[in-house]
Amino acid sequence: MDTPFPFDTYVTGKDLVGRRRDCDLLGTMISQGISVYMREPPKSGISSVVRQTLFERRLQGDHMLVAGLSLMGMRRPEALLRRFGEAAIRCCATTPDEFRETVGTLLKNTCFVFDEKEYAEKDNIISYARTPNVSDMEEMFSLPWRLAARQGKRMLMVLDSFDEIVEFDDAGKLLDSMEKAIGANANGQCSFIFCGSRVDAMKHIFEDAGHWFRRGVKRLALSPLDPKDIAAQVLKGFLSGGKVIDKDMLTDTCEKLRCNVWYINQFFYLCDTLSRGYIVQSTFDDALSCMLAVHEVRFRVLVDSLTTFQVSLLHAICDGVTKFTSAEVISRYGLSSSANVKRLKDALKKKEIITSEGGDTYEIIDPLFDYWLKNKYFRQYG
Repeated sequence: MDTPFPFDTYVTGKDLVGRRRDCDLLGTMISQGISVYMREPPKSGISSVVRQTLFERRLQGDHMLVAGLSLMGMRRPEALLRRFGEAAIRCCATTPDEFRETVGTLLKNTCFVFDEKEYAEKDNIISYARTPNVSDMEEMFSLPWRLAARQGKRMLMVLDSFDEIVEFDDAGKLLDSMEKAIGANANGQCSFIFCGSRVDAMKHIFEDAGHWFRRGVKRLALSPLDPKDIAAQVLKGFLSGGKVIDKDMLTDTCEKLRCNVWYINQFFYLCDTLSRGYIVQSTFDDALSCMLAVHEVRFRVLVDSLTTFQVSLLHAICDGVTKFTSAEVISRYGLSSSANVKRLKDALKKKEIITSEGGDTYEIIDPLFDYWLKNKYFRQYG
């Protein structure tokens, strides 16, 4: 997409606004062999930060092996184990003979084998002689350290959409095995970046009571973006096309969308499309109307999937309520009881609709959904 406001892919270089500190910090942690998890709302820039950091590490002469895979769409342990092993092996081997030797040597006495027929038909490096057990899982998740030792280089495993692992039937066994592998091989020769946009699921894995990876994995939280920095970048984009826009209007929009650059670039792409010269308030209004029209079907389906009680709690959150269990709030919003309020919070968190970073203050994760609820859906209530 040839536009100064890209939103259809990750961004790097000059388009990656306000993430200098995050890239530097991630690069330092990688160089020290520290495993990291990153949990942010969807489209917050995790992929862009990781890609930019790895690009800079290569420019600085860091020749570590990098293997990446996404858990998106996976539901079976066999699929994860296969793709994990194949991603790691492809960093070090390229031919069928090398694949066969690597699997036969480094995964010896496990259920994992190299099958010529499956490789020829499906491009699978790893096949199964039997159903994997816990020992097999631990051996697979320890494979990157053995590969790194063999190659004499450090290895980095980047696991995208890692939050999806909570949907696996054997999620506990997989996480136990991965945690044991990381704990047993904490020598800095291999490290992980766990990325996830389902905030509650990532909290469950890394932070809640009884969570996994208590040692050896640290959180890297992305820095809050400054609306002024984003506005300055957007202003440059419009100036490159010979267009003029009011800077205060830019800043106001960035704050309204909570500095979500994905939404912001969509919005100003529409403004750019709808204008020819000086961009006025009516252009902003038209762009916002178009943007809401695009996303409204998704928002309506989401609301329709909720119970009446859950919608009522969302209404209270949109109104800025914090004392949800007070008699007045329970009566006003029809929340039934304080016990029901707790169940509603847990349900909405599990659906990845709301989140809280502590205390009893909750916010709706998606900034445009938040705006739509407040300005369209709940407007009828007055």
